[in-house]
Amino acid sequence: MRRQATPAFGTAALEARCYNQAMTNLADAFASKEGGFPRPIWEKVEQWANRQIEISTDPHAVWNEFALEWLEKLSDHLGPNYGIHESPNFWLLDANDEQAALARLQFLEYALSEIFKIIGNVASDEGFGKHIVLSFLDDQKYYEYISHFYPEEGAFGLSGGIFVNEGYGHIVLPPGDVDQTERAVVYQLTHASLSHLESPLWLHQALACFTEGKFFNANQGQAVLDIIHGGQGAVGGLTAGEATDDFNQFWAENGLDSFWDGESFLRDDEGQGFSFNLASMILSYLLEAFEPEAVVNFIKNATYDDGGKKAAIEYLGVELEEIGADLIGADPDLEVSKNSS
Repeated sequence: MRRQATPAFGTAALEARCYNQAMTNLADAFASKEGGFPRPIWEKVEQWANRQIEISTDPHAVWNEFALEWLEKLSDHLGPNYGIHESPNFWLLDANDEQAALARLQFLEYALSEIFKIIGNVASDEGFGKHIVLSFLDDQKYYEYISHFYPEEGAFGLSGGIFVNEGYGHIVLPPGDVDQTERAVVYQLTHASLSHLESPLWLHQALACFTEGKFFNANQGQAVLDIIHGGQGAVGGLTAGEATDDFNQFWAENGLDSFWDGESFLRDDEGQGFSFNLASMILSYLLEAFEPEAVVNFIKNATYDDGGKKAAIEYLGVELEEIGADLIGADPDLEVSKNSS
């Protein structure tokens, strides 16, 4: 997401800006339940934005004004320990500490530019308004906020950060040390940069894992760089030869249906980790076995509704089910769908 102007870093930029459009029409576009977080009512927000864009003809400015209004409501709800900070491409809700926020914003800008060096042929930064990052100071508030985006019932694994691809897409981070937070930033920014695609969850997660690996270690995720620039290098992540007995047994007992539809990534047991392992293994195989252009076309055209299976046949000439079965050590003559067993 981009903005036409290039302001300075930090909260001083907010204080110096004069906003010409009143935000009072947005008063009814937020709702909260029993003192909970103010949540945008996206239909009303969209109506407001369309009216403002007709007047200003600058959708970036309009959506940035909405973003600031939203962040101010969140900051008021969270209390004085939080502050709003700004850089050329980001809004950041974080600790009310200008120096720490400046360092975080500088890393965010650097990470965004590096991600596009790694997966630029499949990533996109198109959109209106800046990227929004919510960085929570305590776990309770973090989980309270993200619970809105999960089913009301069910057990889910711990979260190290999420990209919310709803309404105005935004990144949400839990508290953590610098290394944890920076890794989460790269991972979730990758998701944001791929949000224009209709990719299955396993492919999103695999690309995010590889991008994070390449960002922090030149020997990790090299295959993704190979796609874009035709380089040479080893593929990081768990390989078929390193798959454990527990890994193979888990998939033998559960089948791959929940992997292809994304449900296994929400598990609260070892199945969540095994899902990330398998996703990386499949992507690694594809990167090694096929020409870069074919893999790029597959990534751009794979869809969530079928787990990418149709795109694999069309652009790679392979059956993903067969690749998955081979990587989990299943008998290729046996069905790996739980429903067909």
